[in-house]
Amino acid sequence: MVGRLTRGRVVALGLIPSLVITTTGRRSGKPRSNPLVFVPDGDAFVVIGSNWGQTQHPGWAMNLLADPAAEVDVKGRRVTVRAERASGAERERLWQLLVTEWPAYRTYRRRFPADALAIAVHGPLAHGDDDGGGDREAGMLVVTYRPGTGPPPATRRVDGVLVDLTVAAAEDYLAQARVLSPLWPLTADRYVTTQALHDPTGWLRTLRDEHLGRLARARPAEFSTAARQAWYRGSAAHSRAARLAEWYETDQALLMLGEARLAAATVTGLLSRTYFRDPGDAVSRTGLAGADMTEVGVVLARQAEELAARGRAVDGTIDELLSS
Repeated sequence: MVGRLTRGRVVALGLIPSLVITTTGRRSGKPRSNPLVFVPDGDAFVVIGSNWGQTQHPGWAMNLLADPAAEVDVKGRRVTVRAERASGAERERLWQLLVTEWPAYRTYRRRFPADALAIAVHGPLAHGDDDGGGDREAGMLVVTYRPGTGPPPATRRVDGVLVDLTVAAAEDYLAQARVLSPLWPLTADRYVTTQALHDPTGWLRTLRDEHLGRLARARPAEFSTAARQAWYRGSAAHSRAARLAEWYETDQALLMLGEARLAAATVTGLLSRTYFRDPGDAVSRTGLAGADMTEVGVVLARQAEELAARGRAVDGTIDELLSS
């Protein structure tokens, strides 16, 4: 389905930027909201319901075919629209508008359909907004049936948007989703929150369920162990920052202080079983975004006490190190 959304109508096509569309469920009659990427066309919003060449339209497109009245939310601005399915020359014009704005869409559909099990975006686009994750970054995931197939992983700036492409075999990516590492608060969101561009088998739901199931099975000691490792990284960065500040190496000290803030935020996430959308979200939600050297040291000291209370002190002896 190709078309566009206007204040009086919707024409369905596009990728960046993003909006949230609210349609009326064709069976339930209830409001249904979906984050979508779009291409602007005057005052219209161009979206696509092609489902990466699959024979079935996505649910939101089916809802629009049944009832074209809808509402979109773009950066907090709500607009009433009406869907209009494009055809003929208008459809071709909108398609060219899309692939001009986002050439990768045509490239992946043409070159990799046989290899790709699922294609998705994560990060800000998956959340239906463009907050966090840096300046207009877009994370794209291509999941393949077999290792070594599909496009090569890459990062490119496309029309001013930084696109980070991750390519992984399905079993390898599921194995990553089962790992509870010291970086878990910074990586969990890409397993839990994705927006499918192509997922005919529902594999992304399997990814989410696999990760959530791993968390449900995790023992408290596993989170404490991961938090302890993250704490060591933060403590080392904080100590290094303090020494550099004493030597008046201000720029390097600030860099190390930034690492210490992020590590301390990660420890907080692990101890509270909280994951974040990105590093900026981590330091912001934990109150460490503007913390100075002394304040970060206080947080690390408090975390060391909590880790000791959970069964093992962060300090020890060489004998304990070798026997652990």
